[in-house]
Amino acid sequence: MNLPTVSARLSSLQAAFLGISIPFFVIGRSVMAVAIALSALILLYRFVQERGWQHWRSLVVSPHGLVLSAMLLWWLISSVVAYDPKNALGALAHSAGYIFLAAEVARQFASRQEMIGIFMRSLTVSALVIGGYIVAVAYVNPDFLGLLEALRGKELSFIRVFKPYASLVACTMPLLFWWGLRDRGAWRWLSLTTLPVAVLVIYYNGVEISRAAVIGALVGFVGPAACWLLVKLPGILQRTIVVAGFSAVSIGGLLFLQALPHMPFDGMRLPEIALPFPDLHRQVIWGFIYDLVVANPLLGVGIDCSNLLPSARAEITLNLVKKVETVQFIGSHPHNWVLEVLVETGVPGLVGAVAALVLLTRGILYDPRLGQARWAAVGVIFAFWISSLANFSIWTSWWQAGFAVLIGVALASRVPEKAGG
Repeated sequence: MNLPTVSARLSSLQAAFLGISIPFFVIGRSVMAVAIALSALILLYRFVQERGWQHWRSLVVSPHGLVLSAMLLWWLISSVVAYDPKNALGALAHSAGYIFLAAEVARQFASRQEMIGIFMRSLTVSALVIGGYIVAVAYVNPDFLGLLEALRGKELSFIRVFKPYASLVACTMPLLFWWGLRDRGAWRWLSLTTLPVAVLVIYYNGVEISRAAVIGALVGFVGPAACWLLVKLPGILQRTIVVAGFSAVSIGGLLFLQALPHMPFDGMRLPEIALPFPDLHRQVIWGFIYDLVVANPLLGVGIDCSNLLPSARAEITLNLVKKVETVQFIGSHPHNWVLEVLVETGVPGLVGAVAALVLLTRGILYDPRLGQARWAAVGVIFAFWISSLANFSIWTSWWQAGFAVLIGVALASRVPEKAGG
């Protein structure tokens, strides 16, 4: 077998493994991890074979690369002095690894455009298979859940079993919509069919609707439309709107955090002192987080460590109107990625993360090589980061992996060059 044939087969395997990784999350997180790991092995082989570090030299010294490097360096310092350095450094390591994965997927797929097609068709088929199964469980017969229980080897909650996957589905929708418009023949209609199936998965027959997934799906399309309008405006007006928007959000967010319930207070009086929105328990969590930020403004408490603090594990009895419940201040995580990064890496850590996202989005919007794929990439960014404002911990490995794979493929698309151009 000659080397070009081996290379082509490796490319196909790499793209196919990544394509099935997100839908196969439903079968088990370990299945998703194995699919990504197999693809990553091929990715690393190509990285060495193609001397990928030469590409990274120019990437690191770019404005976006410098901001990312500064952010990771600050996160490293924060992790070293964290409440639990081992936990913090572990979370930092896999976060850095997924940044590398996204960048290398973008680079390697960009030079082999056929890999995007293999990835998208693998994603389409596996999304339809898994989505069809979830629809059967939710809308036809709940007993079908027994098949997944047999695969996982344990009893599952009918109400919550597919809720995490619903958020991943929301992130895939902009990419699948873009590909559906780009592909041809039966594949086009298969790709577009994933969208109504995704809506049914997210709604889940009204049993347990993930509000974060709903918001993610909506802003995954509204966000790119808003950006399309923004880039049509004169440059000075664009900058004015962006600066004014960030200023309003920052000032409004600070005022909101200050108005939340803060200790000490009687948990039974919570309905009297709380804001009308959001839910009372979340207000207590966020108020506690704000107090931690005030006490640790520079380095924070360490990545993925806020819920490990003794004060975070302390219990308080809350009057939640419909019920009285004794809970920990932070049960698992802060339930908001902005506050999570802020409390765990400090103000500079959050500024670096936001700056990196802004530069990434701006680079996508003004990259002529991406063509219409830019809107899919922006849609993935909006769906993931907006839904993460009230979703899983931002350090959750499978959640980061989903974003890394999707954004990497979206950034790989290239507009064909014109003959003689």
